[in-house]
Amino acid sequence: MDHPQVRITYGEQTAEVDEGIADLVLACWRAGINTVVSCQGEPTDWPWIGFLPEELRDFVERLTALSGDDDFMTHHMFGCLWPKRPRGLVMSF
Repeated sequence: MDHPQVRITYGEQTAEVDEGIADLVLACWRAGINTVVSCQGEPTDWPWIGFLPEELRDFVERLTALSGDDDFMTHHMFGCLWPKRPRGLVMSF
């Protein structure tokens, strides 16, 4: 399904992203964490953001510290090997 897109910009970065996840992608960029793909999800599906491994590590470390959940990665991360998407890892929220 095609979601409404909005253009976000931070410094030299700019992208068209799903409207429902734009604030989170922009927050990642502002924190110095680059993203590679994202989707706001469907009513029956979770939103997600894709990161390259080094960016994912930074993202997870920050979320783990904020959440206080030492098992944060176990609860929220899964591998991404889907066709037509970059290899890497995806966070589900």
